[in-house]
Amino acid sequence: MLSLRVLYGLGIIHVAKSIRVFSTFVIEQFTK
Repeated sequence: MLSLRVLYGLGIIHVAKSIRVFSTFVIEQFTK
């Protein structure tokens, strides 16, 4: 159970980072 919870937390962090990178990329494309 503990390992699943840790993997779930890491997945949330990974998704948040990817969303942040994607949003910044979209903003840069629109500002150009």
